[in-house]
Amino acid sequence: MKKLLFIAAFVIIAQSVSAQLHFQTKNVKKVRQLADSIALNAKTPYVFSKEGASKRNSNYYVVIYNNPKDDYDRLGVAFHIKYIGRNIDLGTKGTPVYTFDFVQGNFLDLFPFWKRHINPNADAVKITKGTQKDKAKTQGLLYILQSTGGTWEIRHRAE
Repeated sequence: MKKLLFIAAFVIIAQSVSAQLHFQTKNVKKVRQLADSIALNAKTPYVFSKEGASKRNSNYYVVIYNNPKDDYDRLGVAFHIKYIGRNIDLGTKGTPVYTFDFVQGNFLDLFPFWKRHINPNADAVKITKGTQKDKAKTQGLLYILQSTGGTWEIRHRAE
């Protein structure tokens, strides 16, 4: 019953996420909204696992989802953290700004989010049969959907 309520809440959250996701934000709740949108648009039924600063690199904030049918299948959504106004020498922490940086997974899990929120004109057949790459700008940020040899990724690129 508890699991059913969690799934229902997850679906309600997904439906309440507007078409305007924030690819760059100071608000951690908006970070989670974007990550949830990726997971909920995926073909695989991912379930939220955890979120927080990366243990490997403190400049990243990650949101992890698990596939309940496969213990080895995870979806990790990474956000780069830049601290505005930070001055380590003066002990000023600065304000964190989170930018969606990348997610890796299979094409069928990533493409629905790509088409809905980054490039509405994207053509799955052309991308998978052609260059194995597509790029588009959203909210002034350039993103690339590309094959990385067996998996696919959506990655932020500097212009």
